[in-house]
Amino acid sequence: MPLAPDSERQLQILYAGPGLSGRTTTLERVREQLARTREVTLEKLSLGLADLKGQGRGGATLVEVRFSLPCVEPAAYRTTATTVEVVLRAEVGNLYRKPFEEEFARSADGFVFVMDSQTLRREANLDCLEHHRTWISRAGRSLNTVACALQYNKRDLPDIDSIAVLDGELNPDGWPSFPTVARNTVGILAPLDAVLAHHGLPAVERPA
Repeated sequence: MPLAPDSERQLQILYAGPGLSGRTTTLERVREQLARTREVTLEKLSLGLADLKGQGRGGATLVEVRFSLPCVEPAAYRTTATTVEVVLRAEVGNLYRKPFEEEFARSADGFVFVMDSQTLRREANLDCLEHHRTWISRAGRSLNTVACALQYNKRDLPDIDSIAVLDGELNPDGWPSFPTVARNTVGILAPLDAVLAHHGLPAVERPA
């Protein structure tokens, strides 16, 4: 297979989680941090189902962040690219829509699962992970072979589960997991770094 040209090297990472877990807040704060050290674009895209060749009615708004990283070992990716375009996506509102789930399950190179640390959100967290396992399995893939990281958000709130409890319930596969407070930007770059490292890419530069 010939090496791919520069324009074809892209890494897509989906930020997923139950409602109100903070996935879009995370993405917006990640963009703010990245923008202090590099050129970053952020878009809110209104998509109808036809945009993803889906069936039925309705649409969604996607938050999309794009930036570039150096490709340390181009030959490993069968590409001549010296940089990789990283695309981070999160859907605003309801994530459980069949056409979008099918597209993300096929195309995502990695997932950051933004989980809600509050005890009352245990079931919602479990449902979210099971939902994504189902769609990824239907796409002929497995979360065991896709780069994944867990982000335990809202660590500043009362009535939250410990990290040990969250890992015990949500992380049987031993994915990298990180405590965060997205609204205050605490810890939000670490899950992204973990997914990038899985693909042999460097950690994003921190602002001074």
